[in-house]
Order: sequence, then C-alpha cells, then structure tokens
Amino acid sequence: EREDVHVGAPWEDDGKFGVIASSLHVIFAAAKFFLVTRRQDKWADSAISQAFRSGLTTTPERFLNYRDGEFGRCNIGLYHGPNVDARDLNWEAFDRYYRRVFGEDAVLSLPFERFVHDAPDFLARWFEFFHIDPCELPETDEQINQRWSRRGVTVAKLVNQVPMPIQRVVRDKLGKRWHPSEVMARTVDRWFPSKKNTFLSSELAAKVLALHAESNRVLAERTGEDLAAFGDEVRTVIVPFLPE
Repeated sequence: EREDVHVGAPWEDDGKFGVIASSLHVIFAAAKFFLVTRRQDKWADSAISQAFRSGLTTTPERFLNYRDGEFGRCNIGLYHGPNVDARDLNWEAFDRYYRRVFGEDAVLSLPFERFVHDAPDFLARWFEFFHIDPCELPETDEQINQRWSRRGVTVAKLVNQVPMPIQRVVRDKLGKRWHPSEVMARTVDRWFPSKKNTFLSSELAAKVLALHAESNRVLAERTGEDLAAFGDEVRTVIVPFLPE
C-alpha cells in the first residue's frame, strides 16, 4: 500500500482518486482546479513516447492492456512495465468529481488542443478563471520535448534493452541530451527530416476514442469544449490553484 502517492506518472500511481481528492479538499478547501484534457488517443500516444524517453519500451497494446478486442485493468502483477487502464482516461469523471467536491465554480477544463490552435484564447480563459492580470508572454519558437522520429524510436528500442541502472549512470554522467535518440534528433533528423513516429495504429486509436465517446460528449455539454472538434490534433494535467 502506498498511501502517500498523490502525484506521478499514470503507471506509478495507486489509483485512489477519491481518497486523493478528499485529502486535497481537507487541506485546500478553497482550491481551484485547472484540468487540461486531451484526446485520449493522442494522450496515450504521447504517454508511450514519454515511456521511451524514460528508458522503457512497450507496445501500444500492452501499454493500454488491450487484448482480444477489449481493454483490461492496469497490470500490477509480474509485468512491471508502463501500462494503464484505458478506461481511466475518462476526463469527464475527473471534471465531475472535482466539481462535486470543490464546487461547480472551482473547476475549469480546457483541451490541450485549444492551446495548440488558439493560445491567446486559452491563456485569456486561464487568467480570467484565476483572477490574474494578463501578462505579456515572451515570444519564442523553441520547441520543448519534441517527438522522436521513427529512426529515433528504433534506436531507443535498442538502447532501452540496456539495464536501467546502467542507463541512469550514463545519463547522470553525460546528461540526457546525449541519449543516442536525442543526438539523432539534433543531427540526422534535422538534416534529413522524416515523419514523426506515431505509436497507436488508426484502428487502436479509434477504439480508444470509441471507449470514451459518451463521456467526452457529456463533458462537451458541460464545458462547451468538444475534443472531437479538434480533429487529429487533440495527458491530463491537474493544476491546483490556491487563492490568497
């Protein structure tokens, strides 16, 4: 039992969402919550990419526990690799529960895709929700945490076979920017651009979206933000804000 786990990667948490929310309410009763949602298929694809960057390797099916045409529960048995229960990617349930515990006006849910398509509007809503005076953000074209190309993922699959303790020692000594896939992204991929890797097949992506079609519809009716409206562009990040 890990009663102290309140944050972390989805495959590291113990799933006691109700306990966590209630504990937060006891400590921060007047907190506001900003939920950044994302299309579930894109979230899963991004999460698998992060697993690769962390030195782990998996398949989309194993990550989502998809077997025989169905999504199963998170595997906490002999398999210690990254995996989630795809049924837990229900952002409407998060939104609904936080509103019930903290109050209807204490939650703002916006899609990550809205930030991608219209950052000024996304930020304006954020400022208004937290009653913060808008500020001018620095202009930059720097891209952080770019997705690896298919070449980079192939290299990562090979590197990730190295035992994790050895990987960590090398990373601590040299820095993560010297991971072979990162070096490839800065050199070969820059000189000879290729399509960025997508882990989920179109068929599996469609099944993930179908799994949450109804809950996404309900969330859209409640918030006015429809994930389906963003096409192929759309992690949930939960940011508690403590008013003064």
